[in-house]
Amino acid sequence: MIPGCETCGPAGDDVSQLDRSAPSGCGSPLQVVADALHYFGQHFGEPIQIPTMAESLGISLDCLNFSFDRIRKVAPVQVLLQYRLNKLFVALTDQPRQGLGRAIRACGLAETTGVLAQFEQEFGIAMPLFLLTCRRAADDRLFRLQHPEAEALVVSGAGGNAQGQALAATEDLRRRPSGSIHSFSNWRCRSLCRETLQPSWILP
Repeated sequence: MIPGCETCGPAGDDVSQLDRSAPSGCGSPLQVVADALHYFGQHFGEPIQIPTMAESLGISLDCLNFSFDRIRKVAPVQVLLQYRLNKLFVALTDQPRQGLGRAIRACGLAETTGVLAQFEQEFGIAMPLFLLTCRRAADDRLFRLQHPEAEALVVSGAGGNAQGQALAATEDLRRRPSGSIHSFSNWRCRSLCRETLQPSWILP
């Protein structure tokens, strides 16, 4: 979006004026998408039917689809899936002991086919391996809290103890090639350094 241009879309085009193909009575595409993302944030853990959501927002399904195509270039159902996957990413990072099944259900992905494959495609890392590394990182943080002395933080070898294994796992993941915009380096910074980096379009 162009700085200072509140009506510009991602490509810099002005979306304040309705497209000639816009459904009758459809308002601002930007506002429609913003309202839909807010709805996702409120209900992502529940079953969401896109036609029902459109009705709840007081717009037609054609208007909803048109607005997402104009602003995001993808269908609403795809954005919902990405939203839920990002919520799952955050949930596993923050609470790695909760288990995959519980986290998947909490993020509304229980009925989604191929969640493991879609997670790996989105973030460039297999979900079970990601969860395992999250747990090891959590164990490492706890160890450092319990043993703040410098000597305890020295690792003698990659296979000698749990901390060494965690370091080996993170190093292995760091070297993995990934075409995903949500690279493991971003996750490593968030999970191990405890920074608050998140995918840019996640809403509170």
